[in-house]
Amino acid sequence: MKTQRSILTGTLAAACSLALTAGVPAAAASGFLKPVEEAPSVRASGGCPGVWIDGGSVGGNRLPDPTYRDEGIYTTYAGPASNKNMASQVCRCARTHHRQLEDLQDRHRPLPLRLTPSHHPAPRARPQRMRRGASPCPRRAPRVSGMSEPTPHQLPEKAAQTTPENPWPLRTLSRKIDEYVERMSPLWVEGQLIEITRRPGARWVWMTLRDADADVSMRVMAPSGVVDKVQPELQQGARVVMQAKPRFYVKNGSLSLFCRHIRLVGVGELLARVERLRQQLQAEGVFDPGRKRALPFLPRRIGLVCGRASAAEKDVVENARRRWPGAQFVIHNTPVQGPQAVTGVIAALEELQRTPEVDVIVVARGGGSFEDLLPFSNEAMIRAVSACPVPVVSAIGHDVDRPLLDLVADVRASTPTDASKLVVPDEAEERRGIALGRERLRGALGHRLRTERQGLEATRARPVLADPTVMVTRPRQQLDEVRARARASLQRRLHAQTENVTATRGHLRALSPLGTLERGYSVVRTADGHVVTNRSEVEPDQILRVTVADGDFASRVLGAPEPDSQKETA
Repeated sequence: MKTQRSILTGTLAAACSLALTAGVPAAAASGFLKPVEEAPSVRASGGCPGVWIDGGSVGGNRLPDPTYRDEGIYTTYAGPASNKNMASQVCRCARTHHRQLEDLQDRHRPLPLRLTPSHHPAPRARPQRMRRGASPCPRRAPRVSGMSEPTPHQLPEKAAQTTPENPWPLRTLSRKIDEYVERMSPLWVEGQLIEITRRPGARWVWMTLRDADADVSMRVMAPSGVVDKVQPELQQGARVVMQAKPRFYVKNGSLSLFCRHIRLVGVGELLARVERLRQQLQAEGVFDPGRKRALPFLPRRIGLVCGRASAAEKDVVENARRRWPGAQFVIHNTPVQGPQAVTGVIAALEELQRTPEVDVIVVARGGGSFEDLLPFSNEAMIRAVSACPVPVVSAIGHDVDRPLLDLVADVRASTPTDASKLVVPDEAEERRGIALGRERLRGALGHRLRTERQGLEATRARPVLADPTVMVTRPRQQLDEVRARARASLQRRLHAQTENVTATRGHLRALSPLGTLERGYSVVRTADGHVVTNRSEVEPDQILRVTVADGDFASRVLGAPEPDSQKETA
């Protein structure tokens, strides 16, 4: 019975292997598994086509190569996740079908597959020593014994062509990812080393490279000889530029970098980058003085971005409360150096912007080396401060330190202590100013009262105030005098104008045609009103109208006028 159970278990393992290798329909055709039900089509996020994969469930969300454990066989629709780690895949839809061992034992029917030793799990082999210069990451996952790769006509060529009935095995997906990564060329990449793992006598050094501005990291493997060539010795937190080749580890789906060359980023190069960034931002107008805002005289609440339990926090808070005991702070502790400084400060700025009654924000940090203060010259932080609607005070390092944050901030403080003097007034000084203002106001008011009193007494001593009616009688006399002068002037002008009119009338009468008619002249007109000026203009028996001084009358032409030609001849 024990032998039969062993044979049956091996047969079921072979069926499982067939289902994972040739697809579930082939396994169902062999009589060991029921056909997989059709799962709903789901497309992976990010716009990439999803792929149907089949494999064994070993707990969690991993889909390893097929094994011989007594696990469920399922087909899953998966697509590349938008995670930073390419090893994790998102299982979007799963339909699980468990084998039923009891049904097969009760039927006792002949097994459809011939058992071979390859169907049984092989004993674990002892790890072999790595060859000199060989990579510890295998380029391909080892194939399981007794399982052949499906023929091309059984598997779709593209991921978009996979279906629930014809999925890709997980190893096929891993192999295609590996082929895609293998085609990538070596490249130069920059970042910050946040972890260096090196065992004594080991030929390989494992490191973690992190982006200097974002929360993105990747494992790096480098030969010990490459690491030893770097001078000075690599330390955690160092900024480096390395030449590396991306590699995909098929067995667990992880992506790493194989380093070939490492260079430390020197201070001179960092200074040149900061200078180029400064020129770029200055050309964009980010440092324009017109963009800077004045600080409030007495802020309701003060936002403070600084390191946890740092001397800068102590200096700002204690000096501010020493100057103004009622000052209220909203403190956000965040890393102020290292790879998390930029994202931490930007997140703190955004949080303080949303905090009510925060009228000013102070970004403070103590002194340090150029590399320690480099995050405060980061472009992302500079643009975040430029877009901040709340006035920002930069209090980074000492007076000699000049990160780009000092140029974009609304006010620059030489030290954190100086920042406390800028954001709040000095209570003692303000009290002295109030007392001095009161004394000056009292003196000015007394002087004004004395001056007005003297002016009032001088006014009351004038003669006009002795006889109040003078204020009325004198203007009345002046009005009468003005009226008499106006009347006399008007009469003179009327007399002169009358004489002018009389003279003008005489001239007009002398020049008028009526005056000429009164002297015996007349005007002769035809019937249509035409004035006759020549005798050739009239004809015999023509009726003419003659105008004289006292009227007009009609006349008839009796004789014919003598032609001008005859008159000239005569």
